[in-house]
Amino acid sequence: MRFDLEFPYGTPRLRLVPVEDRHADLIWEWSRDPRFNKHVLWRQPQIPLQAKLFIDKALAAWESGKGFSYFAESRQTGEALARVEARRSRRRNGIAEVGMLIAPKAWNQGLATELTYFGLWFCFENMELEAAAIDAGSANGASNHLLQGLGLHPLGEQDFPLADGGYARLNRFVMTRDEFRVRLLPLMETADYELPTEETVQPGADVTVIEPVGEIAVVEQEAAAANAEQL
Repeated sequence: MRFDLEFPYGTPRLRLVPVEDRHADLIWEWSRDPRFNKHVLWRQPQIPLQAKLFIDKALAAWESGKGFSYFAESRQTGEALARVEARRSRRRNGIAEVGMLIAPKAWNQGLATELTYFGLWFCFENMELEAAAIDAGSANGASNHLLQGLGLHPLGEQDFPLADGGYARLNRFVMTRDEFRVRLLPLMETADYELPTEETVQPGADVTVIEPVGEIAVVEQEAAAANAEQL
């Protein structure tokens, strides 16, 4: 890992905190809304223990170095509104994947744009992988529009088996590290993201040093319910 995982990461409107046991309550709360479950490829929790197992899985992925989940809290209110994960692909060596969950109350506010930027940055600049993929349900027009608008390339469709039986049709989008550095990283560097750099965080340095950089310089997508994640 190139930078400290405990760095106080942030997007223009969100603080990002590492996954903790307490976040199981959020997963349980969000999953009570039928809209939330529509585009999430998982077995909807029926009891709080199942939400805890979801978080336990995320914690185990963190400990093993396979996936890193952050919960996004509003800078204004402190309320947790979303989760973003950057992980090593379960199917392809050297490939990263980004997934996110956004609470229904925070839909249509453009938060998925900020979190997609961060997720890609984490895969390319922190995990130092050369390509990243993001899946969006074929029926989730908002997510598909968002990913294409950010310059990710549609790779094709795939059928993903659902926990309760049947299949969901997914569109897979990909971007390379070089493309990210040319197309998106310059926008992040002029926006209000809190990210470490080689200059601000050296080995043994205080990781609380923050490099704030300006307001997000991309057009927000109106519908940002980017809940298409392989969970």
